Amino acid sequence: MRLAAGKLTHVGTQSGPVLSIVMSTFYYLPTLELFQQFQHSHVSHINDTLPTVGTFSVAPEEFQRLVAAAHLVCSNARLERESPSLSITIVLDTPEGRIGEGFVLAQEDGVVLHQSLASALDPSNGIGQTVLRFQRDAAYGGPT
Repeated sequence: MRLAAGKLTHVGTQSGPVLSIVMSTFYYLPTLELFQQFQHSHVSHINDTLPTVGTFSVAPEEFQRLVAAAHLVCSNARLERESPSLSITIVLDTPEGRIGEGFVLAQEDGVVLHQSLASALDPSNGIGQTVLRFQRDAAYGGPT
């Protein structure tokens, strides 16, 4: 997982803008366009067009822990179409080509995903923890 990135976009109800987050390995500088073909089109990703996007980088091993945490939450969540809250998209650049997957979660599962990512992220990664907290607080109204 040397060339890998993930994006979190709040797609639910909001009273103000909620920054999107791009997390990537140290070796990869993704653009927002990278995620478009893998994210669900039935929800608005308008927050991706805000002038500010939260970003942070991690070691490949740490990214693997983040993906494992996200996979656990997404595989146990019910796919949300009625009242979506959080979109997560993961993309890997492999020698065989680009692969990716996107999920849309309800608010409850979005909160669980945020908690799981914060737990999987190294506590010393202050930037990553802060960026996640910014989105979590704006989307879900404070610490969860």
